[in-house]
This record gives sequence, structure tokens and C-alpha cells, in this order.
Amino acid sequence: KLAYIANETVLSMANYKIMGNYALSASKNMGMTYDTMVSLMGAMSKVGKQSSTIGTTIRRLGTSLKDQSDSIINTWRKLGFEQDKVAKSMRVNSDYTIKAITKALDGMSDEKYREATKDLNVLMKDMFDTLRDIGDSGFYEEFSGTYVDAIEQAEKVSASFSKNLEKLRNSFFKAAATIGTDVMDQLNK
Repeated sequence: KLAYIANETVLSMANYKIMGNYALSASKNMGMTYDTMVSLMGAMSKVGKQSSTIGTTIRRLGTSLKDQSDSIINTWRKLGFEQDKVAKSMRVNSDYTIKAITKALDGMSDEKYREATKDLNVLMKDMFDTLRDIGDSGFYEEFSGTYVDAIEQAEKVSASFSKNLEKLRNSFFKAAATIGTDVMDQLNK
């Protein structure tokens, strides 16, 4: 999955290593799976985040789920979420949670979104803006399914190859039997 996303973005495997240094412990602390983290990194890259800020943005997401300041709690609430429920949901199914957040932010009117995020500092606002951009782009959903899709595709290719190999084998034996019969008929003359 990591290689696929790296090929689909401007990110290199070295970029993922650097971003992972910033994001891995934060993602684990909030309950985000490795697949969700890698998909989120790829989606962030596709919406224009630089590799040098992607890991920090994921870390900020984790901070927003545990920060008990009024501005963060109220922002989550104004965005239509309860901070503690988002944090719990992240531990249960991080993929679903990221999809729900990005979809909800994308579906929000610009006016309501600006009102909800007006009390945030610039860096925290940037994190929410990035999640909103991801919802608008659909890149997270594209990347989150790639691993399962790749396995299913590989299984289909393998099954098709096996069927074609069996057909070839049967055709070979049929041809060999026909040639063998022709040769035997010639020898018996």
C-alpha cells in the first residue's frame, strides 16, 4: 500500500520515513491504524501539503482530540462532533472516523465552517482546512481502499492465470494426442 500511494503522489519512500517519525507515535496514541495513517499522508500530499508538514498535521489532529481548551472543544462541537466521541471512534475504527470527519467538513457551508474555526490558532486551523480539502478531493477514500482492492485484484489475476494455464495444458495434451495418433498411423502404414 505504501508503495502504491508513494507512486500516486509526489512523496518518496524517504518522505514517508520522515513523516512517520512525526506521525507514528501520534497516530498510535489516538488509535489510528497504520493503513489509515499512510492513506491520510497520501491524501494530504495530493491536496498540496508539503511532506515536511504532513507528519506535524497528523500530530495536530491527535492534539485536537485530547486538548481540553474551550476553543478546541467548541470547534469540534460547531463542526458537528463531540470531541470525546471522535477520540473514541478513532480507537474503534480510524478509517471510518477519518472518512466521516472529512465528509462532514466538506459538506459544511463556507460560512458555517469559518464560524466554527475562527477561534483556532493558525496551525490548528490549517489542520482542519487540510481535512476539509481532503473531503472535497476524495483522495483519502481512494487511498484507503487500495490495499484491499490490490489483494482482490491479485486474487482475480491469479485465478484467471490458473484457468488459462489449465486450458493451455489441456490443449497441449489434446494436440500431443492428435500428433501421436498421426505419427502412429504413419508408422503402421
